[in-house]
Amino acid sequence: MGIQSLVNRFGRQSAGVFLAVAITVSQSPASPVDAATLTTGASSEHVDAEYCNFPVTSRMTVYATEPWQDTFVPLNKLRSVQYLEGEWTVNYRNLKTWDHWVDANGYNRRAPIDNALPGARNGGLIGRGSDRGGAFYIGNWYSGRPSGSGTLMLAINDALGSDGWGGVDDNDGAVVVLIESCQ
Repeated sequence: MGIQSLVNRFGRQSAGVFLAVAITVSQSPASPVDAATLTTGASSEHVDAEYCNFPVTSRMTVYATEPWQDTFVPLNKLRSVQYLEGEWTVNYRNLKTWDHWVDANGYNRRAPIDNALPGARNGGLIGRGSDRGGAFYIGNWYSGRPSGSGTLMLAINDALGSDGWGGVDDNDGAVVVLIESCQ
């Protein structure tokens, strides 16, 4: 319907309102990604990775004495994990000589081959998908979407078995993290 048709049918003032609404609706984006592109001028590929309709944050305590702990956050919705507070150790029996208390970054040494993530920082916060996919290092801060599927599982980077010697049996402490996801 043209402008003159609107004026003839509804009068001059009403036609202006209809025209303003029609322009707004015709310029409204079809999706949230388009909205972000219009306001930021960024390409939709870049915006899609950064844009989130409903960011959700949750706090979780991760215990050094437990193996993989489920956050119930889908990996494909994960945005970031941030260390907030707390300390842990991979060996409370040996605190004076070698394994002191550390934050989620862990020790300044590489994890041995029998750890959940060999080569990453020993005692650091690590994650993986509940599909038992590959582990990845989180430390005090992680941002992005890791590969894998299922929900995000968190643990201390240690030998995660429970054999009475080593593993999680000689660990102590906990760290608190803030998990941000996009729902």
